[in-house]
Amino acid sequence: MPKQIKSNKNLTKFEGKVFYGKYVDKRILIAEYMERINEVFGKAIAEHPRTAVFRFDLSLSKIFLVDDRYYSSNKSLISRFINSIKAKINAHYHRKFAFCKTVRSTGVRYVWAKERKTSELDHYHVALFLNTDVYNYISPEWKGGNGLTAMLVEAWASALGVELRKAYPLVYISKNKSVHRVDKNSHEFDQQLMEAIKRVSYLAKAHTKNYGDRSNSFGCSIN
Repeated sequence: MPKQIKSNKNLTKFEGKVFYGKYVDKRILIAEYMERINEVFGKAIAEHPRTAVFRFDLSLSKIFLVDDRYYSSNKSLISRFINSIKAKINAHYHRKFAFCKTVRSTGVRYVWAKERKTSELDHYHVALFLNTDVYNYISPEWKGGNGLTAMLVEAWASALGVELRKAYPLVYISKNKSVHRVDKNSHEFDQQLMEAIKRVSYLAKAHTKNYGDRSNSFGCSIN
């Protein structure tokens, strides 16, 4: 019988290595979160057979510990970030469309997890699903411009209500495995998908999630 999460009886633990035929993170995961992650993958690939999955982390500055904005707006931070990045991607598309009517578009899907270790502040792990033919690269360094990295920094700055220079150190993009590309028409599709799901399954881990502050610890796109 599945084991429930003690602090949230609506969630159950998954302690295996394979979930729905795909290898996942070796940590104890939350089964319901993995179900949602699989759904996002399915919908993203159905719309864009060539899908890029971008992984990055968002953190908070210690200034928020002594700033009332943190306590009043923390629950909506990630929603503001998602809305901002969607708006920026849409605006980018329309700018390109003005010059080239055949420019490709992309749906925007996402998975996020809010965690807290020994720190007093939360941090967020995020996976962003986009059309590979529109966005296929993310730089670990912010150099301005209108690339995806710049949009992420700008969106987090907007969500936090701070200047770009203050938001940049709070957006972490790994130099390794920051993007997984999945091509449904490739003979390597199964391997690509398995590696991407395993990477994103980290967001479903049970440890370090805080269930007692009346805010969500996990979220994802629905459509």
